[in-house]
Amino acid sequence: VLLDEGAGVTALENNNFVISSWRANVGPINNAGSVMLFDGDTGLQIGTTLSGDNPGDQLGRLVVALTNNNFVIASRDDDVGPINNAGSAMLFDGDTGLQIGTTLSGDNPGDQLGRLVVALTNNNFVVASQLDDVGLITDAGSVMLLDGDTGLQIGSTLYGDDPDDRFGNLVTPLTNDNFVISSNQDDVGSIVDAGSILLFDGDTGLQIGNMIPSDRWAEDDLKIITLRNGNFVVTSPWEDVGGIPNAGAVRLIDGTNGNPIGVTLTGDSNGPVLGYLVWPTTNGNYVVLSPNSNNGCLEDAGSVFLMNGFSGEKIGKE
Repeated sequence: VLLDEGAGVTALENNNFVISSWRANVGPINNAGSVMLFDGDTGLQIGTTLSGDNPGDQLGRLVVALTNNNFVIASRDDDVGPINNAGSAMLFDGDTGLQIGTTLSGDNPGDQLGRLVVALTNNNFVVASQLDDVGLITDAGSVMLLDGDTGLQIGSTLYGDDPDDRFGNLVTPLTNDNFVISSNQDDVGSIVDAGSILLFDGDTGLQIGNMIPSDRWAEDDLKIITLRNGNFVVTSPWEDVGGIPNAGAVRLIDGTNGNPIGVTLTGDSNGPVLGYLVWPTTNGNYVVLSPNSNNGCLEDAGSVFLMNGFSGEKIGKE
């Protein structure tokens, strides 16, 4: 099967495109998966078809285009030798279809390396594997920064340090080449599943600043919204504030140093579930929508704020 519910087309910057069929059967091998590169001008296939070699490998389950015409194939269920679902990630040349560098692979059953791959604006890419076992620590999670031209790792691998930390369950690229790692099940000190948000340099892989502070990063509805100016917004719509359940909070963070900008915007008795929706604008500002906020005696009237993406201050009226 070339195209079915387990297939996709990924456009590259050089006009070529990739067809991935991760549920394709290859000969007698069920769900081995296959990936093909095509010329965007002629429609002719470039290079050879890439295929999984074990049942359920599902090669090409995730294909990510980089800004330099290359692309990454990540297959979280790929069996590596006798290691079931170790997972793999490979970098390929978008002009020739040839692999660049070596294959990254998990080393334990169920590591599912390459569960998440994120392209950065500087051609590099991040491979995050939240179920990666680290030594005897089950599902600690790991994150690696890779060079998008050579496939070589930049810096050292980042790991969770407690069981079920699932470090790197979400990676968000910023417009300034940096990236944010948020892990809502990360244990912080003695606080189980406190969650963490960390900012990293997309050129060096080094952490920038300290952990972004809060006590409610474990909430499932935590979101990271990137702004055009390189800053980012952290929303925690169900956060309790000053004894008010589900008041919600919105924080503006500097994308160059990881420091909070301005004061935290929080809901009160008139504004529960603040920051349920946040939209970035084209000028670097952002809009905060709270559909369940009250306006005096008008229950669930809703509110909308326009916020300055540089200072974190409100612009105009609610």
